[in-house]
Amino acid sequence: MSTPHPLSRRDFVKLTSVAAVSASARGSVLARGSALAPTTPKAPAKLTLYPIPPLYQNKLSPKFRLTVNGQSVPVLRFIGKSGFIHTAHFALEGPATLAVESTEAIQTYKLGPVASVTSPTVTGKHLTFDIPAPKYLVLQLNEGKELLCIVAETPETGAPDPTSPTVIDARKDKIDNTGKDLVTTQVQALIDRAAAIPGGIAYFQPGAYRVGLIELRNNSSIYLAPGAYLFGSASEKDLAITGSQNRGARGLMTSTTILHANGVHNIRIFGRGIIDGNAWNSDAKSQFRAAINFVGCNNVQIEGVTIANSNTWTAIAFCRDIKIDGLKSLQDTQFNETDALDICSCVNADIGYSLLVAGDDNFCVKGSGDVNGPGGMASSWGWRGKAAPPENITLHDTVFFSGSAALKLGIQAFTEISNITLRDLQIVQAHRAISITHEQGAAAIGRALFENITVDHIAQIMPNRHISNCPISIGFGKKTTGAIHAITLRNITIREFGPAHSDITATGGAVDGIHFEDVSIAGVPITSPEAGRIDVSGDVKHLTFAK
Repeated sequence: MSTPHPLSRRDFVKLTSVAAVSASARGSVLARGSALAPTTPKAPAKLTLYPIPPLYQNKLSPKFRLTVNGQSVPVLRFIGKSGFIHTAHFALEGPATLAVESTEAIQTYKLGPVASVTSPTVTGKHLTFDIPAPKYLVLQLNEGKELLCIVAETPETGAPDPTSPTVIDARKDKIDNTGKDLVTTQVQALIDRAAAIPGGIAYFQPGAYRVGLIELRNNSSIYLAPGAYLFGSASEKDLAITGSQNRGARGLMTSTTILHANGVHNIRIFGRGIIDGNAWNSDAKSQFRAAINFVGCNNVQIEGVTIANSNTWTAIAFCRDIKIDGLKSLQDTQFNETDALDICSCVNADIGYSLLVAGDDNFCVKGSGDVNGPGGMASSWGWRGKAAPPENITLHDTVFFSGSAALKLGIQAFTEISNITLRDLQIVQAHRAISITHEQGAAAIGRALFENITVDHIAQIMPNRHISNCPISIGFGKKTTGAIHAITLRNITIREFGPAHSDITATGGAVDGIHFEDVSIAGVPITSPEAGRIDVSGDVKHLTFAK
């Protein structure tokens, strides 16, 4: 049984250089409605809308309307606190013409990945464009802090049969799916019953299930059907504490999670449903809340689901053998700590065909170590075991929008980070596109490949960030030691330089063997630090460039 990739590999590997347009400045010929009319698809595409539970039907977007081939598609606004993410989520077969209507006149916009759309046309409050197939898209209007995420996926296949004897159906157990009742106990029992059956699956039909902390057991498999929302109770008393951490000026922060797994094996979360952490509506004042947190597990699979509304990292930590396909991690764009996906001290991970949006880092590999206190997250996650050095981690065929770093190695390097491959990626916007930051620990970060990557915009969406707003940043914090070595950046197209210079800094530790090959910024081939506007400081060794 498998969940199909929402996007095909060929949609990513053919990376083009189409520029984004502005209704008032660059690309204005495309922005005038009379200049280029949208292409009408040759054959109408099949469109499948996902059910919306009544509890979420009052969360329709007040800002955006969307049609796909003339058919209205609901847009929800339930993600975020300040940097709202409006979402349109549906299945699509074939090409389509999309029309977005905003409540404000469109002066400028960023729609990306730019290689995924054709014939964009603006008229007043309307933006129309074509897509050749299902795509993940992010739209920002007039440099605002709210985004529209369009999640157009291939139709779902491989859904379990709810009548199968190995499938435990929440509907048959008459578990409340209106969101009115707290159903933690019933949901936990359902998952436990399924886990006790060889090949058992806990099946959640469309609806809203209000829960506290849910613990996964060995062999837990959870299917969330399209329209199934597993969401966290707003009441702190309904969620058990999984750990705590001293956060300096912020004091002691407790941690909790909606779906939590600690030290178990063979766990799978799949389907087209949504796990809503509901952190921004929580009455807890000093609490980190994540939609999911898996710690010290073996054989972890996440397929197709959306996770949203965490006010802390979405983290897979101290785990082995991880497979993630078609994940949508959508987090508030205006807050720190909202990392879309962190892989912390894990071994053997393959992540692909996903959409990662957050105010903080989109994707980060950390050598977290088994360290308590401000430098480590082990105590916050309730982990007491030893950490393996993170290695053999691949990220591919994914779309990003970040208020901080889209792709990051570090900050923590308590254990060595090695054998990392990040390839075939499309970054719509980031504060920094590529960041290797060694600020905690003394281990090495090395043997990493960044390949076949396009970056549409280097810009800031979150205010008051004190980190350079630049394409590439590699270096050390003031008080750290260790090494950054054997890093290759190959076939990377960054469409603009951004406000600040890129930097490579060897102060505090050794930087040795950074290789640029076929990298361009704003159309300029990067054949030297000067050509790339890269500031180099400290004893950086073997910095090389090739066309």
